[in-house]
Amino acid sequence: MVGSPLHTGIRSGAKLPGLRIHKKTRATRFPDRIAAPIQVFEYTCRLRNTRTSHGAVFCMKNSVLVPISDGVEDIETAVIIDVLRRAEVPVAVASIHTDRSVIEAARGLRIEADCMLANRVDEDWKLVVLPGGLAGAENFRDCTRLIERLIRQRDEGALFAAICASPAVALSPHGLLEGYRATCYPSMSDALGAAYIDQPVVTDRNCVTSQGPGTAIDFALELVTLLRGADTSATIRTAMLAG
Repeated sequence: MVGSPLHTGIRSGAKLPGLRIHKKTRATRFPDRIAAPIQVFEYTCRLRNTRTSHGAVFCMKNSVLVPISDGVEDIETAVIIDVLRRAEVPVAVASIHTDRSVIEAARGLRIEADCMLANRVDEDWKLVVLPGGLAGAENFRDCTRLIERLIRQRDEGALFAAICASPAVALSPHGLLEGYRATCYPSMSDALGAAYIDQPVVTDRNCVTSQGPGTAIDFALELVTLLRGADTSATIRTAMLAG
């Protein structure tokens, strides 16, 4: 639970038209034309809802889908889920495996999913975000229903994001990064299939990418900025002592 909001100044990270590059201590506002901030409803949505500790109700179509599989990168997966939930964004952690909800991450961390991807993938999602890890990214690449969901996110202008190996291994083979500027784990830049930007976090329109475990907090905080606004992101950054 995050304490009282801190009114922290946020500097714009705009470098090129339609592109924002973020260094460690930088957060920016998301263009209104791309995605509005997540909306808090004072009434109960007809769709499935998640009630926060403040009693606010978020409509599930404004929430985040985090697919997981064996071989995902441990730190990236945990950080994405943790930071988004600190921002009180509803997060559904979905196993892409058809026979089990518990996965084993690259370094042995065992994570139990909230649901199975097959049961939730066709819902409306504000954001779909892929952790990295080479084996996990390969599993994402080969999951037809997940790729179809990501293509839908891209084509509808909804947010999609990936970190570490996933931009190059999971997104690029399906043409999901064509026409975008993006980043990934540096040694995989030749396979990115996009204009590679050597920065920790790159946001180009509705696509957010990042480089690896060491950039995971900045990546997750950028997602918070897009969904909840720069003030919320700055509050969480300060509470986490994240620079």
